[in-house]
Amino acid sequence: MSQSKNRSNPAQAKTESKKTTGRGLGRGLNALLGAETLSAATGTGVEQVKKVKLNDLSPNQDQPRQNFDPERLQELADSISKNGIVQPLLVVPARTGRGYTIVAGERRWRAARLAGLTDVPVIIRALDDKEVQRIALIENINREDLNQIEEAQALQRLLTEHAMTQEELAIDIGRSRSAIANTLRLLNLPQAIQDRVRAGSISAGHARALLALKTEAEQITLSDRIISDGLSVRETERAVQRALTPKAVRIEPNEAQKLSVKATELSISKALGTKVRFTYADGKGSILIRYKNLDELQRLLELFGADERS
Repeated sequence: MSQSKNRSNPAQAKTESKKTTGRGLGRGLNALLGAETLSAATGTGVEQVKKVKLNDLSPNQDQPRQNFDPERLQELADSISKNGIVQPLLVVPARTGRGYTIVAGERRWRAARLAGLTDVPVIIRALDDKEVQRIALIENINREDLNQIEEAQALQRLLTEHAMTQEELAIDIGRSRSAIANTLRLLNLPQAIQDRVRAGSISAGHARALLALKTEAEQITLSDRIISDGLSVRETERAVQRALTPKAVRIEPNEAQKLSVKATELSISKALGTKVRFTYADGKGSILIRYKNLDELQRLLELFGADERS
């Protein structure tokens, strides 16, 4: 139905295409699944959409997205029940030779099952493993369906399994190299913290702040505080900064120094004829002279030569 609308209204189709391409992924989902690209790749004009039984489709085992929110899945199922599946799934022939493997659209496939559908619209394409993985990653990023840990793992697989550099990957998926590097750094965190990001207990912003701490124990301890105290990302960054700031070390006097201080205190007390408290540490200190009444204060002032009447 949507294809016929676009053919009958080219201006509207052009506007919608422009909106899609402006999302920051230079080679986003529209570039991979759009009609023009499909025709260029196959040389057959517009690729045909065909109906395939749900049971003939299998999820991609290398799908970057591992968590599917049940509530959002049910919302999509309700929408599919009312409106059907608007965008076909992208699939490839299964390696076993029977059925098809889902490249893009696993969430729609799951929701279709919930909605009670028996078949779904698909576009069948011949793709190699790298293209399957890249398209699956881009679709999820474009739809903002991946958590940051899933995205980091998918990026890492593209780098290692297909011998890509970060620069090549940045160009390929329309991200800056620094954005890719920052996402990949999350994989340096302990597994316990990665699991918390995956579960949504802490955000990727919290996790990035924890990376600055020196030990895993410190990172996990602060992540516990983030959850228990509800720390914001900014509060977490301040906590990390405090942990990294060296504390002043107080040098306690040894026993000989303590005896020397006590002896000096007694000596000054005897000389002044009143109780004196003498402190000393690191080459500096203070003398506290006590007096019981004004007469004794007057005597001390005369002793120090500070009497105004003299």
